Amino acid sequence: MAARLMLRAPFFLASKTRQFYFQHIAKKQDYGSEMSFWESLLDGKSDPDMLAYSAVMLDKGKRSLFFPREMPLLVSAIMKKRKQVSVLEIGSGPMSLLAHGVDSKMMEVTAVDPLAGRYSALLAKHGIDYPIRPIAGTGEALPGNLKTGSFDIVYMSNSLDHTELPGKVMKNACELARAGGFIFVEGSANEGTNAGWSGLHQHDLFIKNGELMLRSQNGRQASLSGGLGIVCVAQRICTYNERFPACKLSKPWFSIVFQKDARGA
Repeated sequence: MAARLMLRAPFFLASKTRQFYFQHIAKKQDYGSEMSFWESLLDGKSDPDMLAYSAVMLDKGKRSLFFPREMPLLVSAIMKKRKQVSVLEIGSGPMSLLAHGVDSKMMEVTAVDPLAGRYSALLAKHGIDYPIRPIAGTGEALPGNLKTGSFDIVYMSNSLDHTELPGKVMKNACELARAGGFIFVEGSANEGTNAGWSGLHQHDLFIKNGELMLRSQNGRQASLSGGLGIVCVAQRICTYNERFPACKLSKPWFSIVFQKDARGA
């Protein structure tokens, strides 16, 4: 079903290289704007759509409304072979969309985010006990204790376009997924253009003919999924308010799921 995965290089950077990345490259990212967004949201000072989003995610009884609709199908396929589903989320933010999966014991989630420490302090400030707490790391320089081929699903929601090197992040995601596992990416389409190339929005992502595509500010395009030995098994284009029914925004949203070669699983 899937093409053969041809990656050979280790997925993670050596410890000294990883330390250099955090000190000299990751700092270039405009994380201040991201923190301001979440601080305003939890302080109740955001726009109505985002406040509606927050209200759903903080209500255990409503979180299933925003749980990715593709996830139960992926979990069902995985559980034909194993009893427990392991998920890695890259760029989870303080309120992961996968919380319902943890609440319902559908999956075990390991989340990674460069702002993990600051998010933990923010949630503590507001007395929020959220079921998923990220550990510090970036998609380009993932924590070294994450093992190659150890996750059934690698998931990114509205985070890949926030990274410095989306191609590197996708390669790392493929390395981390088990044989036969899935790489699931969703987010706002063409957010770099829509946000005026401000803050963390330095890439346009969109899907085309079963490929996840990147467009830079200068108009150059490249496939983020080509050459990785993965194949698209599901894709969807909708609007933000279709993806998040409590919100009214109508900007475009995409989701795409790739599967890694099952040989050796």
